[in-house]
Amino acid sequence: MLRESWRIALWLNRKSIDVLDFLMMKILGWRMWICKWIGRIKTKHNLPIYVPEREKEILKKKQAQAKRLGISEKFVRIAAKAVMSESKRIQSELVNA
Repeated sequence: MLRESWRIALWLNRKSIDVLDFLMMKILGWRMWICKWIGRIKTKHNLPIYVPEREKEILKKKQAQAKRLGISEKFVRIAAKAVMSESKRIQSELVNA
């Protein structure tokens, strides 16, 4: 039995990752829903979708958080840029609709 305990541990950890991945998707979906509302506000008030200074500020903040949490800063920068890119795409669709 003990010789096979690694299989149980592996299965349990994989199930935990599955749950976390699902939660990340739910959170990203919620974030994109909020981005639509932000896009509506920006459209109504003729505000730009892309504000370079804000994006730089956000990336700097995310990289500092990554460092504190022991997560690769490069990975967090890539992930944050992907999320911001999708947010801008969603907001641009509202402007161009």
